[in-house]
Amino acid sequence: MDHFFNKIQSQSGAFFSAVRSLKGEKFIENDEFFKRLVLWKDYLQIDYKTQEDEIRYKVREAWIMMKLLNIGRDLEGTKLKCLLICDLQHFNGFEHLADELGIEVEKVQIKRSIKAEEIEQVIEQDLKIDF
Repeated sequence: MDHFFNKIQSQSGAFFSAVRSLKGEKFIENDEFFKRLVLWKDYLQIDYKTQEDEIRYKVREAWIMMKLLNIGRDLEGTKLKCLLICDLQHFNGFEHLADELGIEVEKVQIKRSIKAEEIEQVIEQDLKIDF
């Protein structure tokens, strides 16, 4: 993690010093150096956002797992079951944490589907439409 922040700090410092040096000069928008600087800035922003989201997910998952463990500690029994509904990305994080803690995890995927024929029949019955 420290390596990542050092990398950003050194790269962003170079970017801002280069932009400051260009500030007093007139430059053309087709300048290749300026385009590279803008691409570099965009890359760093995307990289930063990706790292931030990854950390945010890990912290959120750890807090949720801690809360579940605290609730489980308060309940009586030796073998407890819990149902947690979350997205796949969170589930992967929970599964990793549960494996580290020796907790069994079972993934159940739920799919939403709409049965159009049944809905049409209900609507037809409600509206009394004959075809």
